[in-house]
Amino acid sequence: MAVSIKRTTPLCSKRGMVATSQPLASEVGREILKEGGTAVDATIAMAAALVLCEPTANGLGGDAFAMVWADGELVGLQASGRAPRALNPALLKQKGFVEMPKQGWESVTVPGAVSGWIALHRRFGKLPLQELLQPAIHYCQQGFVVQPRTAQHWQRAAKLFAEQEGFRHSFLPLGRAPKAGERFKHPDLGRSLEVISQHGERGFYEILAEQIVAYSKGQGGYFELADFHSHQAEFVQPISINYRGVDIWELPPNTQGIAALMALGMTAHFPLPTAEFDAAKRWHVLIEAMRLSFATTYAHVADPDGMRISIEELLDPSCLQKQAERISLQKRMDLSELNFPKDAGTVYLCAADSNNMMVSFIQSNYYGFGSGIVVPGTGIALHNRGYAFSLNPTSPNLLAPGKRPFHTIMPGFLTKAGQPLGPFGIMGGMMQPQAHLQVVSSIVDQGDNIQQAINSARIRINPDDQLSWEAHLEPALLEKLRALGHRCRADAGETSEFGGGQIIYFDRDRQEYQGASDPRKDGVALGL
Repeated sequence: MAVSIKRTTPLCSKRGMVATSQPLASEVGREILKEGGTAVDATIAMAAALVLCEPTANGLGGDAFAMVWADGELVGLQASGRAPRALNPALLKQKGFVEMPKQGWESVTVPGAVSGWIALHRRFGKLPLQELLQPAIHYCQQGFVVQPRTAQHWQRAAKLFAEQEGFRHSFLPLGRAPKAGERFKHPDLGRSLEVISQHGERGFYEILAEQIVAYSKGQGGYFELADFHSHQAEFVQPISINYRGVDIWELPPNTQGIAALMALGMTAHFPLPTAEFDAAKRWHVLIEAMRLSFATTYAHVADPDGMRISIEELLDPSCLQKQAERISLQKRMDLSELNFPKDAGTVYLCAADSNNMMVSFIQSNYYGFGSGIVVPGTGIALHNRGYAFSLNPTSPNLLAPGKRPFHTIMPGFLTKAGQPLGPFGIMGGMMQPQAHLQVVSSIVDQGDNIQQAINSARIRINPDDQLSWEAHLEPALLEKLRALGHRCRADAGETSEFGGGQIIYFDRDRQEYQGASDPRKDGVALGL
C-alpha cells in the first residue's frame, strides 16, 4: 500500500523551478524550461495544461492576474473581464433578481485569462505560442489521469450541473464525473486551444467569441461581439507594504490583495516574534487584524473606477496604526458586519528560470466550473465572476455595464531591499488574504522554511464570523482562543476550506531556488 509522505523541507534547484496544484502541469512547465523557455513561457504552458487537468477550478472562460519579476523590476498584470454592456441593475430587477445570481448568463463577465497569456507572452516570452500550448492540446487528445482532489470536486459539480447540456457533453462523457485514476480526454477543448495557438488573441476574442456570443443570444444571454473586441489585459503597478524588513507585494483593486497588506500593516505593530506572544496571542492578533481588514476591504474595494477611497488612504501608515490600536490583547472585538465575499475555486502557479525571471500567476473560474454554462463544441466553461457584483445601489461594487467586479484571486510576491525573494500564492476565495497573512507571518515571524510555512495549520474566519480550524491544530490553543471570545465551530473544517498554494523562494546566499507545494492539493514543485 502506497504511503503519502508530506515534505517538511523545500525542493532545491540552481537552474529553475516550477510549482502548480497538478503534477502533470508542473511537468509541462519543467519541460518548457528545459527547452530554453522563460519563466513566463513555462507559466503559459502550465496555465493551459491546468485548463484541462483541473477544470474544476479554472478554464478558458475565466480570469487571470500575475506578477513578473524581470530585468530588476516587478510588473503586475490585470486580466479580468468586464460585465456585458447590455447588463445593468435595472434589467435584473425587472427580471425579479434581488441579488446577483450565482449561475446563469447574468453571472458571466468577459473572460480575461487568454488575454493575460497573450500579453505576458508578447512582453516576456521566448518560445512560439504554438509550442507552449502544444502539451495541453496533446493531453486533450490523448487524455490525462485525473487526480484525487480534482475528482472529488468534479463529482460535486456533476450533481449541480448535470442537467446543463453543454456541461454534460463536455465534462460528463460517461454520464458521470471521472473518478480518481481514470483517464479523461477533451477534444473540444483541444480544438479551442489550437485556435488560440494559431491565431493568438484574435483566436479567442474574435473567432471563438463568435461561438460564445451566438450561444449567448440563443440562450437569453447578454453578450455582443463588441464586449469581446474591446477587452484587453493591462499591465499595472503592484502595491506593497513592508513587514519587518520584507516587502509583500499584491495587485491593486479590483483584487482583494490589499486586504492582506492592511492586515500585515496592523500586525506589524505587535512584536509577534517575542516570547510574550505565545501561539494563542499570535493567532489572536492575526485574526483580529484580518477581521478589521475584511471590514474595510469589503466596504470599499471594487473596480477602481467605482471606489470612493484611494489605495493610498487604505494603506496609510497612520490609519493602519489607528486600526491596530483597536485590537485588544484581552478579548475579541465586536464588529457588526464583515461583508465577506463568496467563496471560489482557483488555480495558482509559479515559475522561475535561470535568468532570475520569476512569475506569480493565478487564474480562476470562480465557483468550480463557474456559471455552469459550457459553450457547445468548444469546451469553454464560462466563469461566474459577475456573482461578485452587488445590486445594492450604495455599494462601490454595484453592477454596471462594462465594469469589472470585485475579485478574490490575488497572486503574491516577496522582495527584500529591492531584490526578489520570490512568488507565492494560496487559492481559496476568502481564505486567500487570510492564508497570505498566515504564511508570511510563519516565514517572517517564526523563521519557518517555505515548506513548513505552507504546511502549517491554518485558521479560517468564515462569513458568519466564526472560526474554522484544521484538525492538527492543538486543542489547547483553541480553548485559549475561545477564552478570548472567539467563536469556534464545533468541528474541524474540511481540507478544501483552507486553500492550497505554492511558493518559490530564491536563497541569495546559496544562489538557489527553493520550491514548496501545498499538501492540501494534488500538486508538486519541480526543479531543473
